[in-house]
Amino acid sequence: MASSFVSYIGPFNKKNRDFIMKNKFATFFKVNKIPLSENSNPLSILTNEAEMAEWQNEKLPSDEVSL
Repeated sequence: MASSFVSYIGPFNKKNRDFIMKNKFATFFKVNKIPLSENSNPLSILTNEAEMAEWQNEKLPSDEVSL
């Protein structure tokens, strides 16, 4: 899911990202019996809280889309 997110939906805004994740990717994974946790979140897979805090210390935006 995380690699799909990075490869295909990075350029979209949050509304479209959420729609694609929930209505396209999650459905595709379920139909094809690809294991996926209920609350899969690419952000939690691709980074961790310490790294995000470091970015905030560097004055980078801290909203979910920017992270």
